[in-house]
Amino acid sequence: MPEEIVNSAAHFRKDFIGVTPPKGIFIHICGTDLIRDRDGNYLVLEDNARCPSGASYVLENRRAMKRALPRMYQSCGVQSVSDYGVMLRDTLLHAAPAHAARPSSSSC
Repeated sequence: MPEEIVNSAAHFRKDFIGVTPPKGIFIHICGTDLIRDRDGNYLVLEDNARCPSGASYVLENRRAMKRALPRMYQSCGVQSVSDYGVMLRDTLLHAAPAHAARPSSSSC
């Protein structure tokens, strides 16, 4: 990516160059939309790092596919996402300040 695109981005802050966030976690959750082009190459269509919204779609689509087409779903070897909520909670708790007994946006 050309440097001038990064430097001219509305949310780019030079002050953060070289800063390492707490526990080294730069992004806790990211909703990256991938597409495949005519040649079969994967491309990033959209990167929702600030406000990912697609996780609920994945969870519900998996549930619907299991109900509607159970044999096809099983034969495709689809990886389970049933532990997504637990993994997200654990990630956020890991990133919470050590002094927060019950971490939330109001206590951090």
